[in-house]
Amino acid sequence: MTSIMPHESPNQWAEDLAKRGFTAAYFPAKETASDREIFAYEKAAKDHNLVIAEMGIWKTPFAQDSKEAEKSKNICLRRLEIADAVGAKCCVNVSGAAGEIWYAYYPENYSEATYWKNVEFVQWLLDTAKPKSTYYALEIMPWMLPDSAESYLKFLWDVNRDRFAVHFDPVNLINSVEKVRHYGDMLESAIIQMHPYIKSCHLKDFLLADGYTPNVRETIPGRGWADLSRYLKLIHRLDPQMPMLFEHLHTWEDYEEALAHVQQLESRLFPQD
Repeated sequence: MTSIMPHESPNQWAEDLAKRGFTAAYFPAKETASDREIFAYEKAAKDHNLVIAEMGIWKTPFAQDSKEAEKSKNICLRRLEIADAVGAKCCVNVSGAAGEIWYAYYPENYSEATYWKNVEFVQWLLDTAKPKSTYYALEIMPWMLPDSAESYLKFLWDVNRDRFAVHFDPVNLINSVEKVRHYGDMLESAIIQMHPYIKSCHLKDFLLADGYTPNVRETIPGRGWADLSRYLKLIHRLDPQMPMLFEHLHTWEDYEEALAHVQQLESRLFPQD
């Protein structure tokens, strides 16, 4: 994930974020990290007043190769266990593509069989890890389920586990030009429907790239078409302390530009804070 910048130690990771004004972060340790390294990151976050908002998994447990599928399954379990140990707000993954690439579109992503494989996997994962301080969440994706508030609510109902929740990525709701045109209303509707379950959010912006077919392109917050003021007001009403993370930015300059823009919006929207 490009959202975790290069660093040489847990303390440098936390210090780099804190000195730039960030108060929440992705957890950077991998499943192969030692307990000592994991808890060094946890301590560094606490020492610098950083909320561990999210630990990513980004692995499909449905690889066609059985050994690779088993490996991914174990990585999912280990990362959820780490997220729980360090008190991350959520441990997030995609539901799992039906092919080799974890984030890719395959027609089978929308099959009944893949859907129920996903439901059963989430149930197994939560029943095995038994998290007490974190939540397992799926990121909405444009070309696999859940791809909308309605499909996410169905997942929540069918999985039926207390520690299954929502990670909200508003730009990933866009999979048609119609949703670009009505983005603000779609965003508000989704938050209203899912608000009891949202534990962490991405804060992103988007443009439609030039071309003859629709192509949504992420951009630095403040440079695109998203109504970020409306989004911030909705999330603030939901929970003023909700962690919101930038994603897919590549340099500290990008992050600083995004943060300055959001802070400017927040100072106008929430002057009493």
